[in-house]
Formats: sequence, structure tokens, C-alpha cells
Amino acid sequence: GAGLGSTLGLVFGAATGTAALLGMAGYFAGVVQAPMTAFVIILEMTGNHDNVIALMCAAMLGYGTARPISNEPLYHALSRVFIAEAIRRRRVAGAEQPL
Repeated sequence: GAGLGSTLGLVFGAATGTAALLGMAGYFAGVVQAPMTAFVIILEMTGNHDNVIALMCAAMLGYGTARPISNEPLYHALSRVFIAEAIRRRRVAGAEQPL
């Protein structure tokens, strides 16, 4: 996200650092489908409070773009696989124990 944002910043003549932050916010919000989380994490990570509204807008734009493409957030999909594996291991361990 930061690489894409900084590249677009160079193309459109915007500040590279700001464009990288906006790209990072949009990309992260789209991947995790949690725009508020993405906005807060990037705001805390950078400590730059000058672009609060722009970060919020980029996060919402990333979320709004990703939502029609994939209805399921990344962490939900990963947790489903993790839980299925844990259940399988528990069943195997239960079958191996003698009664």
C-alpha cells in the first residue's frame, strides 16, 4: 500500500510521504476490512495528526472498494481455517486415547 501510494504521489505530484500513508491506510483497511482499526493503527504508528481526515477517507475508500470484491474479512477467513484445524486435532487426540 505504501509503495503504491508513493508511486501515485510521484505521478500526480503529491507529497510522497503523505501519499504513502494514504496508500497504506487504504490498502490495510481493504485487506482487514476494518477501516477504523486501520486508521487508528496508522495514526498511532506515524504520530502524524496533520492528515487525520485524509487518512479516514483513504481507509473508508479502501474498505468500500474491498467489500464488494470479498465479503469475508481476512482474519475471519484465517480463523476459520485455524479453528477447523484445531477441531481436527482434538478429534484425532480423542480417538487415540483408550477408554
